[in-house]
Amino acid sequence: MKVADTSFLVSLFIPMDKHHKEAVKIFESEDKFFVPVDIIKETLTVITYKLGYAKMREVWEFISNSEVFEIVSEDFNKLVNFYLSLSKKIAFFDACVIYFSLIEGLEPASFDKQLLSVWKAIRS
Repeated sequence: MKVADTSFLVSLFIPMDKHHKEAVKIFESEDKFFVPVDIIKETLTVITYKLGYAKMREVWEFISNSEVFEIVSEDFNKLVNFYLSLSKKIAFFDACVIYFSLIEGLEPASFDKQLLSVWKAIRS
């Protein structure tokens, strides 16, 4: 089980993405992915801009109907407090993935080097 980041999901759903093959391997090797609700928002936005509204709807239907993806949310104040505690230049969306990875004891599924760097630094 892993926590899905936008970079992973975009790579998974866009065949021409440079990390697509790697994303497919990760997807096929896991039984379940937690997906923070904020990551859904960001992923659907990116897919819309890159591939259009119809593809975004297709991706949403796949994610929302799949037993592999579990959409998770947390109290917004907890997320903001965690984000503020990082004291690092990082996107709020990345902090959401790190937060859920830490509280669930899971690794993030991500190709974002900054996210992974912060996650590793916090864990050590």
